Amino acid sequence: MTLRVRFVGLDRIAAAVLPEDACIAVPDYLFTAALDRWPGRRVLPHHGLLPGDTPPDLTILHKALLNRLSRAALCAILEGARAVLATEDFLLVRPALRVAADALRPDWQAEIARLLEQAAAPVAAAPPDPSGTALIASAYGLGNIGDDAVTLVAGRIAAQAGFRRVILAGAVASFDLVREADLVVLGGGGLLYDTADGGAPRAQNVAYYAGLLRHAQEMGRATAALGVGVQGIHTDTGRAAYAAVLRRAEHVSVRDPGDLQVLREELGVEQAMLAADLGFGLTPWVWSPGTPQPRRLALVVPGVLSARIGAEADAAWLGLIRALGREHEVVLTQHTQDDRAQCERLAAATGARLEVLTARGVVRTAELYRQAAVVATARYHGLVFGLLAGCRLLPVTTQGGKQGRLIRWALPSLGGALTPIDRFLEAEPEALLAALATPAPAEVAALQGRVLELPSQLSATLRGPVSIGTTMDAIRAALAADPEGQGALAAEPPPEAMAA
Repeated sequence: MTLRVRFVGLDRIAAAVLPEDACIAVPDYLFTAALDRWPGRRVLPHHGLLPGDTPPDLTILHKALLNRLSRAALCAILEGARAVLATEDFLLVRPALRVAADALRPDWQAEIARLLEQAAAPVAAAPPDPSGTALIASAYGLGNIGDDAVTLVAGRIAAQAGFRRVILAGAVASFDLVREADLVVLGGGGLLYDTADGGAPRAQNVAYYAGLLRHAQEMGRATAALGVGVQGIHTDTGRAAYAAVLRRAEHVSVRDPGDLQVLREELGVEQAMLAADLGFGLTPWVWSPGTPQPRRLALVVPGVLSARIGAEADAAWLGLIRALGREHEVVLTQHTQDDRAQCERLAAATGARLEVLTARGVVRTAELYRQAAVVATARYHGLVFGLLAGCRLLPVTTQGGKQGRLIRWALPSLGGALTPIDRFLEAEPEALLAALATPAPAEVAALQGRVLELPSQLSATLRGPVSIGTTMDAIRAALAADPEGQGALAAEPPPEAMAA
């Protein structure tokens, strides 16, 4: 059964907070609001509650979100606590020594006893089935075509690794779905962060991705992270939460060497390995071979980072669009909802066609990119899609941006085309287009190979190498038994096996 959670605010319970409550623990979704309401106090998000830590002066528990906390940490808080307020949604507790005996309400203390019994109850779960159900958690369906693409590839990896059922849960999965899963996977993209680009805290991101893995591990489920990226882990609580679950995961792979360094050196995830962005698995697993088409298009993919610069960035894009329009049909290509306003402005100013890729879908996006001769992109997956489609590329990036890291690591053939944002803003469009470059096929193939190896690596981790069905020995044996190739060698699941 899935609980319907009411995400209520602090107004009804704020009066219970005392001046001497120096440290207040709150549900992750209330972290920012609590910082604003109680400046000068230490506000601790629930993902920062760890077993063995000193209990906060006040802990605000949301009764429907207790599985977001470590069971051990929740038990430690409840065992030494007294309830000071209970509502339909919340239970507020303090350490027993800070609560006067004459202030205790029996019905509130009964709430503690009930929740403690639930938290301390042994987990009744069957051992995970390595060919059962894989649950993919990601940013799927949140308005970013790149996140949708890597999620589909993560699902294919799980299917290729032998899982009969794959659930693409996105970022809104109930933790109750873990009971249906044998493997819980973080499915690609830059999922690992606790702070947004502008420095705003993102406690809920840690609560969901680290919390889901922790809950799965407490339920005895296998866990993995496939081709993930790190986009800013800056808090002690975030580092501790991610480190605790990733160190226990059966498989952890990342998309570039910088991510690998963070996980191994800063988080101590020693088993982390280098793969590549899961988007490189679109071919052959998601994008089927297409009929060659005339390359008459130039795709322009603006990005939110350049959008933040404002009119100066718009002017640079406008100049580039007009220059490209002399030889190509220009298509403004919106990769994410974040870029909508800028894409609409540029389309209105130039008359260029606007394609919203989340409406087109991952599979049909291949058709658009395969008609493109040129891709000018400020989006990481605009670069990945252009690489797979064999386009001439102009990657526009910030200092230390993801596109630049990928090119410096694995795509030296595009080094001359890499365009820092300051050059993009200052140079003439013709000078920018003179730097267009076509990737070396061997470089792209090497990145694809890193992703295509992930099913066997995941399967070996979960089952041991003997049972992997996609080894060369297994393929040779199958070919010998069926020399005409009529048998079912591929582990590709039918479309209906992939549940969104």
